[in-house]
Amino acid sequence: MTATAGALHTVADTGGDIAFGGSRVPGSGFFLEPTAVVGPADTDPVVTDEIFGPVLVVQPFDSVDELLPRANGGRYGLTAGAWTTDVRKAHAVSHQPQAGTVWVNTFADYNAAAPFGGFKSSGIGKDCGPEGLDKYLQTQTIWMSLS
Repeated sequence: MTATAGALHTVADTGGDIAFGGSRVPGSGFFLEPTAVVGPADTDPVVTDEIFGPVLVVQPFDSVDELLPRANGGRYGLTAGAWTTDVRKAHAVSHQPQAGTVWVNTFADYNAAAPFGGFKSSGIGKDCGPEGLDKYLQTQTIWMSLS
């Protein structure tokens, strides 16, 4: 199956299946209907590229030890998410993704008091929180000897 928008056109080449969606929304702009891609290879652009759209990529895994290197292997790290009923596992694993924000059992929760921004090639700096104010400040250090 081949989709017509962005990175999704290569899914058929790597064994992924579009479970639903995958078509452009008619009209001006570059809009994609909500899409789920199941089972693409780790090297597929739908996995490796940073897609800003309603696209869910589903990849099977056997253990968290296998999953984390795969998840951290890319060049981007804006956000990550996990869904689990095991709170101990959530606490043990949630700090390991190389992503600026990690959501556990939620998605797209924000608070202006918390910094937001990615790791690696996902953006420059942080928005919100004390870190977000740094770009508006001119910090100066003065050393003076009184002897």
